[in-house]
Amino acid sequence: MCDMAPGSRHENPGRVYDLPPEETMFAPRDEGGGSSDPRLARLYEPHVEPLTRLISVIRDRAGGQTVPNVDPNDGGINAPALFLLESPGPKAAWTDFVSRDNPDPSARNMTCALRQAEFTREQTLLWNVVPQCVSTPEKNRNATRLQVRRAVPDTEAFVAALRVLRVIVFCGRRAQWQRSMLTLI
Repeated sequence: MCDMAPGSRHENPGRVYDLPPEETMFAPRDEGGGSSDPRLARLYEPHVEPLTRLISVIRDRAGGQTVPNVDPNDGGINAPALFLLESPGPKAAWTDFVSRDNPDPSARNMTCALRQAEFTREQTLLWNVVPQCVSTPEKNRNATRLQVRRAVPDTEAFVAALRVLRVIVFCGRRAQWQRSMLTLI
């Protein structure tokens, strides 16, 4: 995983990702009557647009489950470090972003760890090995082994989109389960 050269591509024979044309791409959600989050307007900036398009494809297959966006305040496809978490929690679903800025303990812990390691926002990207939220507002749930296994092609496609990736950090047991299932070039 640390041997990926800039510009290297990953071929995924198990799943084809035909990205929609730009004019039909996912329009950022504004559930609840609109959102004032300025990050929604930034989802098509060059460093996150390829990921926004991929997330749109994943959302189409998610059967109504929430798949949050990447945070455009992070490095996007130019991030050398990817931190893979388990699955989006209810706060990520509520904010519509996988972000260290989310109002939850996991986000605060991630912010603290990344600051202590002296990572800048531009150097990092956060994502989940299971991209859809498996929790409900009433109950926080962990992803099952089957959900982790089924999400392997999504993770492989996500990693393949990152241009200068040097390291992947698998955060937590379920993210580490997926590590052995991935084929990364």
